[in-house]
Amino acid sequence: MKTPIVLLFVFVLLLSGLAGGLPAQTATPPETGQTLVYLVTAGTEDRALALTGVMVFAHVVGRGGTAVIAGTNSDGLAALKEAGLTYQALELIPPGAAYYLVYPLPGRANAAPNPKVVTLLADADWQLVRATVGGARWLSAQGMALQAISFDPKPWLADTSVSFAPFVIDPDPTIQSMMDQVSSGTVHQYDGDLSGMWPVMIGGSPYTIATRHTYSGTPIQKATQYVGEHFTDLGLVVEYHQWSGSTYPNVIATIPGLSNPDEIYIISAHLDDMPSGSTAPGADDNASGVVAALIAADIFSQYQWDCTLRFGIWTGEEQGLNGSHAYAQRSYNNGENIAGVLNLDMIAWNTPNSVRDIDIHATSSIPATLAQAQLFVDVINAYDLNLIPQINPNGTGASDHASFWQYGYPAILGIEDFSDFNPYYHSTNDLLANLDLDYFTEFVRASVGTFAHLTGCLVPGGTGYLEGQVAAQGSGDPIAGATVTMAAAGGGTFTAVTDPTGTYTRTLFADTYTVTAQADGYLPITISDVVIVTGTVTTQDFALPLACEPVDIVDVITTINACMVDFAPTFTGTPPITWDWAFPAGTPPTSQEENPQGIDFGSSGTYSYSVTASSCGGTAVDTFSSQVTVACDVCTPLTAVTLDTLTTLPLYAGDNVTFTAILTPELSTLPYTYTVWVDGTAVISDQVSSETPLSFNYAFVEAGTYTVMVSVWNCDVGTAVSDSIAITILPTLDWSWMYLPVVVRP
Repeated sequence: MKTPIVLLFVFVLLLSGLAGGLPAQTATPPETGQTLVYLVTAGTEDRALALTGVMVFAHVVGRGGTAVIAGTNSDGLAALKEAGLTYQALELIPPGAAYYLVYPLPGRANAAPNPKVVTLLADADWQLVRATVGGARWLSAQGMALQAISFDPKPWLADTSVSFAPFVIDPDPTIQSMMDQVSSGTVHQYDGDLSGMWPVMIGGSPYTIATRHTYSGTPIQKATQYVGEHFTDLGLVVEYHQWSGSTYPNVIATIPGLSNPDEIYIISAHLDDMPSGSTAPGADDNASGVVAALIAADIFSQYQWDCTLRFGIWTGEEQGLNGSHAYAQRSYNNGENIAGVLNLDMIAWNTPNSVRDIDIHATSSIPATLAQAQLFVDVINAYDLNLIPQINPNGTGASDHASFWQYGYPAILGIEDFSDFNPYYHSTNDLLANLDLDYFTEFVRASVGTFAHLTGCLVPGGTGYLEGQVAAQGSGDPIAGATVTMAAAGGGTFTAVTDPTGTYTRTLFADTYTVTAQADGYLPITISDVVIVTGTVTTQDFALPLACEPVDIVDVITTINACMVDFAPTFTGTPPITWDWAFPAGTPPTSQEENPQGIDFGSSGTYSYSVTASSCGGTAVDTFSSQVTVACDVCTPLTAVTLDTLTTLPLYAGDNVTFTAILTPELSTLPYTYTVWVDGTAVISDQVSSETPLSFNYAFVEAGTYTVMVSVWNCDVGTAVSDSIAITILPTLDWSWMYLPVVVRP
């Protein structure tokens, strides 16, 4: 066994990264005029005498025994003196003061003095300091750590502690089967998920958890969501306990007890990590503890329990145990009966080829913790686990179990050997690759077995196994991520999720179940009267039908305008999610629109086309092929003609008169054929093959009034349009008199 090394430093702080302000738990100020007091608690009588006028702020545990940090006024100080108690008045509490308990950690150099940090008291195992926000941040930057002291009153432990008889441990086959479910593969996978070794699915999208620092914003929010979704997938009741900021809640999952739900047991670990930069894998500190809690939930959710089991994943631990403190405080104020807490913090480091020691921390001020610590040791021995445990009866307050000690709840800490301290602590090298996976896995097994025995409320009964495959009906393709739900006739609902091969496995109590398989894009199937027999594997496969009706393209409606064609498909079934058209002779040659418009085939002819549509998540596909005939030389007929004359009036017999005919529409199909009529007699008939205005000339030989009509057509004679005008022709003037001889008389 390694000998523990206790190192005392001037400033050693369990604060591992205050990126924001002071912990929320220090926000309530003490009464004005109170003195901070250190009081050694030698026994129940001393504690009872000290009740008058003394408000306990914190319980302190060390090798020298137990003590309290308290606050009291002058009357309380007088009462303490009169009672003959040993105490030390430390200072009059200044406005806005924040106090921290400091614990030694191995391998940490002494920090230089800082005016923002005042040491009030030093013990072999801890120190008490007053620090400003800047001082706390400075200590954090030195790699120190702290436990924040809150000013809300704590109970005297003599009033709240519950005595426990020593546990008697015999190997239990059911608990052995639980421990056997812990595999190194799952341990490795979960730790890599949490320490950013690869992307994980969070909210349906891939995300890499590069840091879990409490004040990292999106990363810690994603990490808490990942944990919450894991618990939800197991069918647990999940609470996001927002003790301060909205992005870093505690995550609490619950298995309600069947007959004694008010008796509560908690297995817990802190999720947040260090350092405070953008990369903080925290594979040991403390993805390892969270992995144990997640695996415990995986296993315990398969069973029924008379008491209530909770899985507490804390944030704000590195800033002073803030998240767990807020939860323990709330539980105490609500009168909750927390009968035991197993807190796991850093359970994966062991120097290669060294003794596989682990430490179990308890406190003599809460006797039940000593029995629970011994239970952990007995489980290791009874189940022949390859670990060497040692109990610290006056253990550290440097993790979240201490938050429960403050309110009198029995809690123990499981942690790797203190003297074999992880050299990558709070660094970017706290990586999965540096962990001892076998040691880590064995520690998780021991934790699962200890917690199962600790509760003592496992509903008896044999267990069997249900397994099978979920596949698509018809194709037989395996469906990954399908949920299989088992509802027991005797009460209780259990779930399993299929792996990439569509396979699921679940340990179940011997009972009769109604089993339902469901997956996105498929209709669920329910099978009744599935019987689970003790020690037997029952197989139940599912073939799920598609949740939608496959698309069937019935026809394609075409609208033709010369060489241009619009297409509109008609179909039955679920509306398609994709369309793929092919027009080999068209422009454009392809389209992904449902209704392509204006496909130009360029010249008259008959052309092939095809359309393929998919529905039901792309699993149902249908293709329709046909032809379309286009006539690009379709005639656009004339609709009107307006006749007029361009020659200046008056008109005389013999004049060459110019007429113009305005055609509607102007872009009608060429050529035009026209006939000119004068008083009913056709005088001109011709054809025009250009888009120039239609015009013609005619000379009237004699004077008179004439009716001139023009008829024009371009498609066939039946589409002819006509217009007419009346025109008056004057007689030709006789200018011959102008040429008579002139006689000049003398």
